[in-house]
Amino acid sequence: MIRTTLLAAVLLLGGCGTALKPLDYKAERAYVPMSVTMPSPTSRFEQQTQREVIQLLRDTGAFSFMDGGFSKTGYSLLVDQRGGKGAGALPAILGALTLLTVPVPYTYERQLHGSLYKDGHLLKTYAYKRGGWTATTWYIPMTEPRSESEMLSDLMRDLDHDRLIPYQ
Repeated sequence: MIRTTLLAAVLLLGGCGTALKPLDYKAERAYVPMSVTMPSPTSRFEQQTQREVIQLLRDTGAFSFMDGGFSKTGYSLLVDQRGGKGAGALPAILGALTLLTVPVPYTYERQLHGSLYKDGHLLKTYAYKRGGWTATTWYIPMTEPRSESEMLSDLMRDLDHDRLIPYQ
């Protein structure tokens, strides 16, 4: 009985994961094949987020072929989402103790950096930042994943606007 209750509590709290929202960017044409890489993940949560980012980039239709890793020949895009700040321990603990029913406000900041390379040489860097207030509760929508998706959409629009990558 205790194991079932504990498992249910873990699943309930673990189900509050922050999946990224779909991008509001759709490509008209695909770029030439290129590699897209992200820094080495430091946790399983970061690894899952990176997989979601890669899938969102694939879903835009901008990439005819995406290879992982950094390529010394051809085009490479390095996407880095490290930096910024989140809730920290206190709002997370207070939210867990109140079963996410009492809103615990906190500020957040998210950053995204994109670096475009051609044959190993840096062509251009892109930097985006979003921040604001949110709360740890189940009835207030999470704004952090929306901010990350907005920055990815902005990156794709800027890549399209700059036309540094040829189309297929």
